[in-house]
Amino acid sequence: MLARSALVALLTLDTADALGLGGNRRQLLKLGSAAGLLGGGVERLAGRGAATAAAPTAAAPTATGATNSVVRVVDGIRQKRLGGTDIIVSEMGLGTQRWGSADFNGPDEALCHQLLDRAVLRSGINLVDTAEQYPIPSDRGRPEGDTERIIGNWIKKEAGRRQKLVIASKITGGRNINRRTIEADLRGSLERLGTDYLDVYMLHWPARYRPQSWLGFGFRGS
Repeated sequence: MLARSALVALLTLDTADALGLGGNRRQLLKLGSAAGLLGGGVERLAGRGAATAAAPTAAAPTATGATNSVVRVVDGIRQKRLGGTDIIVSEMGLGTQRWGSADFNGPDEALCHQLLDRAVLRSGINLVDTAEQYPIPSDRGRPEGDTERIIGNWIKKEAGRRQKLVIASKITGGRNINRRTIEADLRGSLERLGTDYLDVYMLHWPARYRPQSWLGFGFRGS
């Protein structure tokens, strides 16, 4: 399981294309594995697991195409190609930071599943953004990692649901990032989500100790 999913992208959408990581993800995975890229500065997009159901809408797109091209429109929501890969991702996504959280108004598992039903099964959203650190805030009864578990329980309800999603998850950033922790934390995310691959894997808040007052400084006008 892990071998198919460990070489995941620690990339932004623009970086993937700039580095020429187009093409089929299984081909990229083979190249990355042969080169021993895990533990290097840039990881690769993971290959998809075994398909268990057809795509939710229309015919499957071709493996390659123009970066950021609109492949289809579902319920008014545009779905675009991620870089030059075969990943087709909706322009809108579901953020899950407070799913199952200790917040007074944090949605419980039942409500989270309703949100997934509405967005994924009855509309054109397929992007779900999560992290090993979610939910925030957490407590002993609702520990970190529970959000991925909630998503995984929704996936288990029906065959083929995993293929309807583009899942982006994150490893908690900081000085703890190395080959061993990437493998271990990725394995944990995969187990909680009940899948053998992620579509995108990122560093979560990598500049962890930078004063937040600096954020946005580079965007100020002259």
